[in-house]
Amino acid sequence: MHDAAGPSNTGPAEAALSLRMFATPDHVPQDGLHSSAIAITAFDPGGNPVAVQVHLDVFPSGFGTISANSNGDVSTTTDATKPVTVQYMPPVATLGANTTVTIRGTIVRAGTNIAENSNQQITVTAQPTTLVSSLAPQPVITLTPSTITFPTNSQVTFDATASCGTQMSGGVCPGTVPIAAVNWNFGDNTVASGSIVSHVYTAAGSYTVTLTVTNAQGTTTALSQVITVGAVAAPTASFNVSPTSIPANGCNPSNAFFNAVSSTAAAGHSLARYDWDFGDGVRNSTTTANTAHCYTLANTYHSTLTVYDDAGQHATASQDVVVK
Repeated sequence: MHDAAGPSNTGPAEAALSLRMFATPDHVPQDGLHSSAIAITAFDPGGNPVAVQVHLDVFPSGFGTISANSNGDVSTTTDATKPVTVQYMPPVATLGANTTVTIRGTIVRAGTNIAENSNQQITVTAQPTTLVSSLAPQPVITLTPSTITFPTNSQVTFDATASCGTQMSGGVCPGTVPIAAVNWNFGDNTVASGSIVSHVYTAAGSYTVTLTVTNAQGTTTALSQVITVGAVAAPTASFNVSPTSIPANGCNPSNAFFNAVSSTAAAGHSLARYDWDFGDGVRNSTTTANTAHCYTLANTYHSTLTVYDDAGQHATASQDVVVK
């Protein structure tokens, strides 16, 4: 007898490795300026993101470029919220029909292990620019609050309802072609769908928000806008009441005048709303700094002003109002 070598040890089986790929937008004009962002994540058998090497192929072969390395490879990450992203740009063209481009990702197999379900592919439609210009929808982004600088951890509402399924004429949407899909990419590796969506940025920075609108004819247009998220100082609330001696005169005319012009917003921002609580159960909300109120009974009332800036932040000030 002689010693026989046993089977060599192998690493973890890769049989259930899988890929997830997304393209934003999935329709790209062939103008040499616009591209599609391809986000790629790999998962192990338990559904956990893993770091592997992925080879990318484009079909038709050579139709456009993709920002992988010289071998067409990229490496995924172990953070599902931060997929590896490459850019696909179709060749420049002004005439002809749309081209359906298939981008296929394949996990590069380690050693002799065989990886099943390790392939994934997506399609991107490349549109000659003349076709795009004649049929394209027109996206419109409306922000609430209506500013491009926001504080961290505050809710921002993105509204695409002013978008049009075709090009607008004189600022008016003809309404002849409906919008079929509205998609958002917030620039921080998060996406959403819908005409009106909300998002919170947790980290300061500059983010490119992309709105992609697809009409009922299958034509897509993307619009991007850069917003800044950072530490925005809160507003300051301040007001005075006149006259200094207020009579309880039965409200004919109003006997107390409130002035909040001394309230301020941070540099580059403005005050959007003034909420008043007069202390007698009556409240009022205004968009200007001045308002009036009538007190019918002699008493000391604790009045409160809350101001809101265009970034959604607020501040409060209070003072007692003596009515004799």
